[in-house]
Amino acid sequence: MAKRRSKSYKSQLTKAGKNYVDLFSASSDWSLSEYLDRTWKDAQQFLDTAAEQSRCQTLAEGYPEFPREHISELGMLFELRTKFENEGVARRVLCDDVAEMEILRAHYRLWFALRSFEPPGIDIRHLLFFCGVGEVEFAKELAMGRRGANTLFLHSSEMVWAATTAMLNRQYDTVRLIIDKANSFRRNSFTDREWNILKLFQAALDRDSRAVADLLNERVEQTRRQRIKPGFEEVVALDAHGLYWLLADIDPSLLSDFDPTRGHPWDAEFHDWCVQNPANESILGGSAPHVVRDVLQRNTPTWMPQPAPLYDVILCEGDVENAALVQVVDECFDCHNVYDPKRVFGILPTTVYFETSHKFATKVAGRITAAGGKAEVRMTEGTPYQSVLNH
Repeated sequence: MAKRRSKSYKSQLTKAGKNYVDLFSASSDWSLSEYLDRTWKDAQQFLDTAAEQSRCQTLAEGYPEFPREHISELGMLFELRTKFENEGVARRVLCDDVAEMEILRAHYRLWFALRSFEPPGIDIRHLLFFCGVGEVEFAKELAMGRRGANTLFLHSSEMVWAATTAMLNRQYDTVRLIIDKANSFRRNSFTDREWNILKLFQAALDRDSRAVADLLNERVEQTRRQRIKPGFEEVVALDAHGLYWLLADIDPSLLSDFDPTRGHPWDAEFHDWCVQNPANESILGGSAPHVVRDVLQRNTPTWMPQPAPLYDVILCEGDVENAALVQVVDECFDCHNVYDPKRVFGILPTTVYFETSHKFATKVAGRITAAGGKAEVRMTEGTPYQSVLNH
């Protein structure tokens, strides 16, 4: 009997996953080197003609203090970042070659270099994706000094991302406090994904490798059932890989009972590729423009700005009977998970807006003052863990 041919990776995907990768089928006949040659040629053309392009003018208007002589290079990096996020995963499927995932890793290196241009706090949602492509050190740098321990929690998602930040910062006591608080909530306050991550961290703190394995398997299965997700999660459960590498960085023995040889949507080939190709130097530079080669080799150009400091707004004084002030606090927090924003007034002074730009923090503080309260703007730092739901 003839040997049965193994299924292609694409045949294992859901209909939504197949539709996603088919959007990028035009380049599927090109080898990785051909794809990159075309990409670098287009990038160089962007640099040569960027002075006439309206998008560079828009960038210049949006970042008036950015050096004008580098605005076209900035625009090109933005273009490549968007391109690589989608096409890295799609080509992995269309070419049935896991080496194509180096393109997705390039996306995250570009993203890291461009992080100063993102709204404050957006990188927290990317921590697990950075870990998922093996860029754990970048994830640590994004988490460093962030609010793993200074959050007045009103939302389940805030608790999960603060716990993730604290795990990367090795603030294990903070993780325990967050999990204890989560256990006092109703279970339906959390999505299955959020609850899974918190329980996984608890298992890691308990040194329970069997529970870690069960919860990682559960997270992979949740990807199948998740109705709304990034397109690439139709192909690979990247945040499950992120959780794996986050825990492996803490202690590899925590993963001793997890079987990384399972198929879609875990993608055992991708896991093996990450093991064999640690995130050191990128192989994609080649004939890329100089600035791209620098970024892919983890050398952020000196003309790129450093991330600006973040600021919190502290409500120092306020009358709980002042309806206008209560309304401002409600809007700061989006208090629908607290049910009663007046609880905030029981623990003054307290932070009512977290990790934002100085300009926006000053604007929020001005609204509080105009409504009859007293507020201060302070640079974000590790203040003690607290929860409005304690009061």
